[in-house]
Amino acid sequence: MKRKIKYSISGILVLLLLLTLCPVGTIAAADETGVSLEQAIQTVKEHFTIPAGYTEFSSGYQSSEEEQAWSLRWVAPGDSSGRFSAEVDARTGIILSMNSRQESEAETKFPTVSLEEARDIGEQLLKELLPDRYDQLQEITDEQVIALGSWESDEYNLNWQRTANGIPVENEGARIHIDYTSGQVTYYRLTWSNYELPDASGVISKQQAGSIFGSNEMLELQYLINPSYKQSDHELPSVTLVYRINHPSNAVIDALTGKPMDRQEIAYLYDKVSGGMGAQEQSAAKEVALTPQEQQEVERSLNLISQEEAIAVVKQWFAVPSGMELTEARLRQDYSDPDMRIWNLSWQANSDNTDGPNYMGARVNAASGELISFYQDTWESDAKADLTRDKAQQIAERFLKQIQPERYQELRLDHESSGSPTLLAAEENSIPDQWYFHYERLVDGIPCPADGIDIEVDSRTDIINSYYLNWTEIDFPPTDEVMGMDKACEVFLTRQPMTLSYTKDYSDNNRKFRLIYSPQSPIPEMQSEMIDAVTGESLGWDGTPLTPDPEPTVFTDIKGHFAEEEISLLGQAGIMCEYGTAFHPLEEINLVTFLRAMLKVDNTYYRADEASDEEIMKQARDNKWLQEDLRADTILTRDILAKLMVRMLEVEYIAQMPAQVLQAPYQDYKALDPDLKGYAALTWGLDIIKGEGQKFNPAHIITRGEAAAVLVRTLRAAG
Repeated sequence: MKRKIKYSISGILVLLLLLTLCPVGTIAAADETGVSLEQAIQTVKEHFTIPAGYTEFSSGYQSSEEEQAWSLRWVAPGDSSGRFSAEVDARTGIILSMNSRQESEAETKFPTVSLEEARDIGEQLLKELLPDRYDQLQEITDEQVIALGSWESDEYNLNWQRTANGIPVENEGARIHIDYTSGQVTYYRLTWSNYELPDASGVISKQQAGSIFGSNEMLELQYLINPSYKQSDHELPSVTLVYRINHPSNAVIDALTGKPMDRQEIAYLYDKVSGGMGAQEQSAAKEVALTPQEQQEVERSLNLISQEEAIAVVKQWFAVPSGMELTEARLRQDYSDPDMRIWNLSWQANSDNTDGPNYMGARVNAASGELISFYQDTWESDAKADLTRDKAQQIAERFLKQIQPERYQELRLDHESSGSPTLLAAEENSIPDQWYFHYERLVDGIPCPADGIDIEVDSRTDIINSYYLNWTEIDFPPTDEVMGMDKACEVFLTRQPMTLSYTKDYSDNNRKFRLIYSPQSPIPEMQSEMIDAVTGESLGWDGTPLTPDPEPTVFTDIKGHFAEEEISLLGQAGIMCEYGTAFHPLEEINLVTFLRAMLKVDNTYYRADEASDEEIMKQARDNKWLQEDLRADTILTRDILAKLMVRMLEVEYIAQMPAQVLQAPYQDYKALDPDLKGYAALTWGLDIIKGEGQKFNPAHIITRGEAAAVLVRTLRAAG
């Protein structure tokens, strides 16, 4: 149906600009939309208030297979970073997104809008913007904590999941951010595809999906080697026995046929593909006393191979053309094993090397003489790539049997990771320039994916271009206490039940949705692909147990306390919740407990609740908050508290001014230690600590309630 479009002078100018910048086909699409630029602007201004100072306006039009939309932008003139932008569907007139960012001088903000009030605001907006779709949106309830730190967001982040026939539609829905100091909507985004949704009447049950998960052994018992960053110097990495999803389907099951999806199908599902010295050289320098560590390094070096011997190891397995020159040879400590020394060797091609690689690199274990890795770049070749995958695999395995005859017996080919990273399953009959193979290590028949050998074969020259050995020398734990597979499946699916959902399928030009079952945790941050094989805990990628994000706490024992408001605020932020819903306002507080609360407010230490007391103390010293030699269990007193708050505000230089500059109306002010007077006066002047009204009393023992009041006052002073 054709619609009349009114062209103002500004509209004609915009049209001319589009004709200049966009292809003719794009303008034709815009003409067919039915929603003009003027209508798009009016729609946005009907539902949102554009700040009065945002007088500079610009627009654009974007067209793709997914959507056609007008993009609108208002900004303030000059150097202001404030902006208001929106997108409007050019076919339906629905507002797709809005983003409003204004400059703010305040560093710390305190909430005046509750989470429930924010939810009401969000729901009302959705009803206005999406009257025909609101019933298909289901809020994802998240009892999120507020953020008090100056570097954190001062917004509630609310999410609504799109559903169809009561079934979630993956990665679709609405997201709204609401400022918790003003109640203003600062961000809105709708994601909604108009693809065909299959009939859900014939889907298998959740119980059947769970049985298919177990009968197809989608979990596998593995050894997980924890990353090197979790270990200190000279400490061997730890190993954990885990049950991990390892199946071509990635645990995704077609909900209509009950069949696990294959590799090709998974690939099409949106967001599912989910110079050193030789060891014999001696220094002629005058002898000096060596530390034990230095002596240990000297003794270790006596057993290392020389540079020439390391080069000979490389040439034993790989040809180094005469046109390659050695440009670097370094003997260094291995980054993943502090006790290992590695020769790092590099060659570059000279002008005589016209047919071959430009670069070669290798790493050799300086103690055992074992080749750890080799790489040469792939050079231009007129030869045709005609090596099939099977023949490339034969070349790779023949080499592995020669260079690693014993370890080869402890390897298995990882079919999912091997092949050609550049080819999809549908193109597997094609011949790539390189074939890549990953062999996983087996320990008593149990895979250890972090260890193994990677090898790459050139399909034009039939030679090996890269080889990489990763083999951790460590004791692996026994499997005596490991739960059986049936129990593992039960535990895994209890934590992450098989969940029916619609997901996008891009397997052909007629993009559509598909019904699937996959393991999904009801708590997003607890989504995991593996569990501890002994305890059943859900684990992160590095083997660390997952824990839910902190939730706001409503304390039940603070009514009538002078700091009830401040304590409640900390509860909303998930701070000082050591006793759950009880706060214990009259209880003494020790140093490390208060430092932990400071770090959570300041947000300089992620997951402060999970850090040890030693880690909290170290971070407080690194922040220059704690400069005294105090124990973690030291009971907090007013003098220490005043210093901590001044340092947190980074105004200690003021507190250290001459005594006559800073004064406070305390009866005991003159008797205070000279080094303390500035802190007492500054915290009094900033309305952070008022002492006991007439006296500062530096030895006063601080209670949890008093600590909460002082911490919040300090945040207000910072803002």
